[in-house]
Amino acid sequence: MKSPMLFTFFLMVISPHLLPAQAENHWGITAGWSEAYVLDQHTSPLLYRSNLLNVGSSFQRSGNFLLELSFLLQLGNHQAHRLGKRSGTFNETPDLFGNQDSYDFVVNPSLSRFGGSFHLRVIKEITDHSSLGASINLRYDLAGMSGDTWQFAQVDFAPEYQYQRPISSGQIQARFSLPIVGGVVRPNWAVDPSLPDETNYFKGYLRTGSKMTSLRRLFNPRCQISYQNPLPNGNTLGIAYQLAWLTYPYPRPLKMFEQGLQLQYYW
Repeated sequence: MKSPMLFTFFLMVISPHLLPAQAENHWGITAGWSEAYVLDQHTSPLLYRSNLLNVGSSFQRSGNFLLELSFLLQLGNHQAHRLGKRSGTFNETPDLFGNQDSYDFVVNPSLSRFGGSFHLRVIKEITDHSSLGASINLRYDLAGMSGDTWQFAQVDFAPEYQYQRPISSGQIQARFSLPIVGGVVRPNWAVDPSLPDETNYFKGYLRTGSKMTSLRRLFNPRCQISYQNPLPNGNTLGIAYQLAWLTYPYPRPLKMFEQGLQLQYYW
């Protein structure tokens, strides 16, 4: 992961020199909802679904180039699509004197997923309606999955293309990106009581799946379509639809689908 992090630092150092002194600065806040589906055969054979509340902030510096830094937090549930929230009692093995402890548990409660992401974008307009650039993206997800904790971390470098066109009093934008190199951290192990024989997972995959990867293994196309409308006070109000797909095969296949709507406000 050193190369993407060094490149991020390099962009942050040189970016003030890429833009003219008269560049404009804008701040923004976002809030919305997203839906995610996770099928991680390294942890569980079940399909998990999340409904998440998103809040974030961003900073834009525009001139010859557009520099954007954004941060997003996600909080919500993470439940097996077929089973939802489950509860029960776990009984320990009796000791020599016949004493036995028991514990009540809740699997996949209503608040069972937390995540965050950071994005740094540098993009330049090449025609009246098209822009090209690149981004550094970091994300981390922590969730309850069956009776265990699931986590996923990713850092990547992605070329970007943006198309923009005025519509009515505002502007519509379509943004596409595809990571070509990155690093991924996978769960080191998992115990899933939903499996007929959970030891198959525990014994066979007791290892950490941290790896540098590329487009050959990490396929993660992302798309955002937004409409932004200027307000009488000079600020901007917008709405955005975001869509992402991820597949990664190591050490066992992982598939994720995410979509959501965000309200955006810039000043």
